[in-house]
Amino acid sequence: MFCSSCGKKIKEGASFCEKCGKPVPKITTKVKINGLGLAGFICSLAGIITCGITSIVGFVISLISFILNKQKGNKDRYSLAGLIISSITILLIIIFYAIMLFTAKTVKVCDFSVKTYDEAVKYCKKSTLNCYVSKEHSKTIPAGEFINQDVPAGKKVKSYYTVNVKYSKGVEKKSSSNVTSHSKKKEKKTRVKKPQKKKEKFSYTIDKSYVGDYNMGYYIEGTVNNNENKDYSYVQIEFVCYDSGGNNIGTALDNTNNLLANQTWKYKAMLIETDADKVDHCDYHKVTGY
Repeated sequence: MFCSSCGKKIKEGASFCEKCGKPVPKITTKVKINGLGLAGFICSLAGIITCGITSIVGFVISLISFILNKQKGNKDRYSLAGLIISSITILLIIIFYAIMLFTAKTVKVCDFSVKTYDEAVKYCKKSTLNCYVSKEHSKTIPAGEFINQDVPAGKKVKSYYTVNVKYSKGVEKKSSSNVTSHSKKKEKKTRVKKPQKKKEKFSYTIDKSYVGDYNMGYYIEGTVNNNENKDYSYVQIEFVCYDSGGNNIGTALDNTNNLLANQTWKYKAMLIETDADKVDHCDYHKVTGY
C-alpha cells in the first residue's frame, strides 16, 4: 500500500505515513452472502423437519459451496453451518435405524388364509408383526375371502418388515350406460315411495343415483320445483336408504337456501357411507321447506 498524499510505501499495520504523517485509511472487508451456501443451509435446516429427506441434498450443496469459497479465500458461514446441521441430522438418523435394526424382534408370519378380513385387521392391530391388510376386486374369489399374502405363512421376519395381505371385494360392478366413460360412478335404481301430486307445494324428479368415486358415498340427483308463488328460505329433500336385507342404513339428504317462487332446484342428496356398495336402494321420504 502507498500513501495517497506523498506516494511513499506504507508498512503493513502502520496507522500513519512515516513521511508526511497522513493517517492511513482502514480497509474493511465486506462479507458477501453466497447463494449456494445459503441454499445448502436452508436444505440442511429443513432436514430436521423432513426427517433427513433434504439433509443429504443440503450436505452436498454446503460442501460444494464451502470448497469453492475456501479456494477463493472467502468465508462462508452459511455453508459451514449447513455442513454441521446436515451431518448431525444424518448421523442421528443412522443411529436411529441402527437401533431399530438391532432391537427389532423376530416374528413368525401368521397364516391369514384361515382368517376373515375383520379377524386379520384385529390381529394386525394387536400383533408386533407390521402388516397391511387391504381389499381388491377379484373375478374368481368371492367377496370377503382371502386372496394372498406376500410373505409365506410360518416364515420368520423382523418386526419392522411389512407383510401385505389382500382380501377380495368380489367382482367389480360395471357402470351403466348412463354414466360417462371417464367416471367411476356406478348407476343404481332409486325407487319412488310416494306418487306425486300436482297441487303439492313441491314436486320432484329423480334423474339418477350412483355410488361415488372410490366407493365414497351414495348419491341421488334430480330436481325439486317450487310450485307456489311463495319464496322459501330453506328447502330440504330426504331419501331413506336400505341394504339388500331391508335394513335402514341411513338417510341421503340435500338442502338449499332461498328457493324462490316457481323456481327449480337441482339437488344432489348424499348418504355418507364408507362402503357405499352396501346400499341396495333408496326410497323417497319427503321434501320440507319454510
